[in-house]
Amino acid sequence: MKARTQAEQQMEELRRLRETAGKRKPAAAPKPLRAVQGGTSEMAAVSGGSFELSEAVAKKKKDGPSLAVSKELYRQLLQRQRESRSFKRRRDMGDWGAALILALPFDAHRLSSEAKAELFQRMQEWAQARGLR
Repeated sequence: MKARTQAEQQMEELRRLRETAGKRKPAAAPKPLRAVQGGTSEMAAVSGGSFELSEAVAKKKKDGPSLAVSKELYRQLLQRQRESRSFKRRRDMGDWGAALILALPFDAHRLSSEAKAELFQRMQEWAQARGLR
C-alpha cells in the first residue's frame, strides 16, 4: 500500500469531519497557550490533547441597535407603516423616532399623563396647521 502524504491525510480527516459533523457534541473551548522556553513555535505551546480541525463556525445573528418597545406600541407602529408606507426601512422609522426623542427636553418622559397628552395634542395641531394629517 502506498504511503499517504500529509495533505492526503488532512483531506481524509476533513472528509471524516464533514460526515460526523451532525453527530458530534460541540467542541470544548480551546485550552490557552503556554509560553515555550526558548522555542518559537506556537504549535509546540499547545497544552495536551490533539489538534482538531473544524469547519466554519455558524454565524451568530448580528444584533444591531434596537430599542425595545411594548408589544402594543410595536403593533401600532407596524399597522401605521402598513397603512401609510411612510418609511422605506425599519431603520428609517427608528432614526426618525430617535430624532424626535432627542428634540424633547431632558426629563420630558417624566411629565404627568395630562401634560404628555397636552404635548402630543399640541404636536398634532402643529402638524395639521402645516398640512400634515
